[in-house]
Amino acid sequence: MKKTGMSFLTPKVIIAITVLVAWSAACFFVCWGAKKQVSRLRSELAEVESQIRQVERIMHEGETISQGVFLLEERARVCDARFPQKEMDGLDLLSDLARKLGIEIISLQSQPKTLYLEKNNQKVELDGKTGYQLSVSMTLRASYREVIKYLGELKGCMPAFHTIEKLRMIRDLPGTTKLNVTLELKFYLLS
Repeated sequence: MKKTGMSFLTPKVIIAITVLVAWSAACFFVCWGAKKQVSRLRSELAEVESQIRQVERIMHEGETISQGVFLLEERARVCDARFPQKEMDGLDLLSDLARKLGIEIISLQSQPKTLYLEKNNQKVELDGKTGYQLSVSMTLRASYREVIKYLGELKGCMPAFHTIEKLRMIRDLPGTTKLNVTLELKFYLLS
């Protein structure tokens, strides 16, 4: 009787190979899960260490840790105020500031707020609040200096993070200082 090349694959060898492959796969998945958890724990540790360094930085000589923590919490409240929960707060400020500077508002339109998504299409969440963006389009009539002053004051007093997406200025009539201004902004809100 002639032996084939597969004769070494006896049932015992097949069972041993199967057990070895299963054990290797189990080890791989356990190690992969542990590696993922270690990575998450490292990022949490880095965040906590960063907060400790912030407390240490804002503490002056002779102040207690509780005073440093209070100063850090105060900073967090200021940052939190930059993300208003109501979009009307930002819209009211836009028109109030324009009127205060003598700028004529021809139109002010806002789109419904939409989820603000990260590059991987994940929604942004911070302290249990969801990030939204609100697009606003304004048409104004003002001089160049008034527009520059408006944008400068808007940057300093706006209660929300915002970006200027588009700014277009066209001279109304030759010889006049007034411009037709189109301004498109995006506000970022947490609610």
